[in-house]
Amino acid sequence: TGGSACVVSVDTERVTAREEQRWTVTGVPDVSLTTFDGSIEVRSWDKSEILVAVEKQAADKELAEAIQVRAEQSGDTIRLEVIKPAVVKTLLGLRSSPSARLVATVPRRCNLTARSGDGSIEFARVEGRVDLDTGDGSISVSEVSGSLRVHTGDGSLRLEDVTGSVDADTGD
Repeated sequence: TGGSACVVSVDTERVTAREEQRWTVTGVPDVSLTTFDGSIEVRSWDKSEILVAVEKQAADKELAEAIQVRAEQSGDTIRLEVIKPAVVKTLLGLRSSPSARLVATVPRRCNLTARSGDGSIEFARVEGRVDLDTGDGSISVSEVSGSLRVHTGDGSLRLEDVTGSVDADTGD
């Protein structure tokens, strides 16, 4: 008897397009970061500035450029939202899912909301009101004081050196 085999190799190389947004603030900022799919990393510094790098990843340049970044500032309120492209590509019958990773540096005293549809969240060295939420991914928090709310639909939670009120839950 004979047999046959089929091997399909899909090149997993992705295109990355990076852009930065920067704002100056005068008081304690209220920052909101949202991405449809991708990790969020937040660190603090001793500047009255907010810097957010958006790393868009997709199967090709066209799809990476289709990922939209909507950013606005109103006083000390900053909102940045990454919007999923309307077009989804397939390659050899497989869907190619774009994503957008956010890396933010904020003042040490900061109120922050971070949301990812699918991605991990890392957060460190901030004082203020913090609300972190991911649909699917782990959340890691360290050196935070103030009011902390963390939720993941499916992932682990790691909280270290947290002072203040904590509301934490995971769906799985």
